[in-house]
Formats: sequence, structure tokens, C-alpha cells
Amino acid sequence: VEDVIFSRHDLSPFLIQPFLFVTYIVRCLKLRMRIPSMFTFDIDWNGDAHSMHEQMNYKLD
Repeated sequence: VEDVIFSRHDLSPFLIQPFLFVTYIVRCLKLRMRIPSMFTFDIDWNGDAHSMHEQMNYKLD
């Protein structure tokens, strides 16, 4: 059975995953959210802000 995550012929996904994880953690810290909330942050609309950029600035202040 072949491994879905690791392949000797294609190391890119295996090597990039730690960088993506760090990016997600940094974004969680900036938004003051937990990981599951951060993943749906850009599709969850609470009616207050008009764009994600405005919403992020509001959260960071």
C-alpha cells in the first residue's frame, strides 16, 4: 500500500507541510482564534464587516 503523504519521487508535500502549519498558527495568533475557527473565518459572515480585510483589521485592533 502506497503512503498518501510521503513519496520518494515527490518530496514537496512532505517538506511544505511544516511551513503551512506555522502559517496557520501565526494566523490563529493574529486573529485570536482557534484552528477550526480560523479555517472557516473567511467564509463565516456575522454581518458586521463588508470584507475579510476589514474583519481582520477589526479583530487585530
